[in-house]
Amino acid sequence: MKIMKLEADVKNTLSRYERFGHQPTLLELWSLLSTKIEIEKLESAVTKSLKAWGIEKTRNRYHFRGESANSEEYFSDLAQNAKYKLRMASVFADILSEYDGILFFGVSGSVASGYAKVGDDIDVFIITKKDRLWTMRFFVNIASIILKNRRGRRQQKITSNIHQDKFCFNLFLSEVDLELPENKKTKYVASEIFFLKPILIRGGVYEKFLEKNDWIHDQLQNADFRKNTMPDISKENELKVWQKVCLNLIKMAYMVSLKIPLSESVYGYLQKKYMQDHITSEIVTPTQLWFHPRDLNEEMEGQE
Repeated sequence: MKIMKLEADVKNTLSRYERFGHQPTLLELWSLLSTKIEIEKLESAVTKSLKAWGIEKTRNRYHFRGESANSEEYFSDLAQNAKYKLRMASVFADILSEYDGILFFGVSGSVASGYAKVGDDIDVFIITKKDRLWTMRFFVNIASIILKNRRGRRQQKITSNIHQDKFCFNLFLSEVDLELPENKKTKYVASEIFFLKPILIRGGVYEKFLEKNDWIHDQLQNADFRKNTMPDISKENELKVWQKVCLNLIKMAYMVSLKIPLSESVYGYLQKKYMQDHITSEIVTPTQLWFHPRDLNEEMEGQE
């Protein structure tokens, strides 16, 4: 292993995440590297080269020299924010678990990483049964509207708390097409998968997803993607009577729609018709739907 390659990898990894206030621990830094190395050797190499690489270690976290070191209280607050938002996601996943068309419900982004600010939204990744992609997107959004937790299309200003605790359903995959597109096979997306917090899993679909995307191991060679589990958090489902009634009604509507021929095509046509004036960089296929207000994958990969 060449020390210059490791230096570049460490500095590149730190620069990617400093914009999010993410000052990694040794374990996080090691997991996010592209370089295959034992964690003990990484610690030794970084310790010997801190000054030469322009890096500092404050308590148990690494950051660039000259960059203010955040306090442990700051990171504790971020972790608590993430835990609160994960609790909200877990409650919502319980409601959606009544729909057999959903095979996977997971949280990604800042909430999954444990570095969530108060104003952050909750990014959600969903895998559906075959021929249920558009159907489930429709009912997930309707349920979210009833619960008043859906992030609106126009709510894109990241400096505002307008989307605080709102759900952003930015990725839907069908179980028949789990491999990500070539332009998404990047280090940034691999790190998103590493941080991903699965909440609802059926039929071993999460393991199938990892198998179909084995390229992630080349991007993050030290990461253990199978340890992505939800923390043990308590959850309470406090719904108003009218919300319970509406949720029961749409569940009934869902069950009826399954008996209607071509209902998936109808839901797809109606949603694409509604979105046609707003489509920009989204990916819309019969088996994959990518909706991101900002394409951070493109932004982060542009830093290479």
